Amino acid sequence: RTALKDGLIGDEIPDWKQKHERIRIELYNDAIRRNGIISGEHGIGLVKRDYLARNLGETNVRLMRAVKKAFDPEGILNPGKIF
Repeated sequence: RTALKDGLIGDEIPDWKQKHERIRIELYNDAIRRNGIISGEHGIGLVKRDYLARNLGETNVRLMRAVKKAFDPEGILNPGKIF
């Protein structure tokens, strides 16, 4: 059994933040290569927004933002998300 210490299971992985970002980029690139779509159940937010235009194209992203703005001109629904 692994011991729980300070809310962590096991030892901290050195440079985990950099490794996490690199792995995330590789996963998104792989999804795009396989014609997958990057999505989110509750909207595209801070983590996935940088990859969405690569996946769907700038024109589609602009269109999706315009639709959100039409229904939510004040940006109060799902704040911080682009859709």
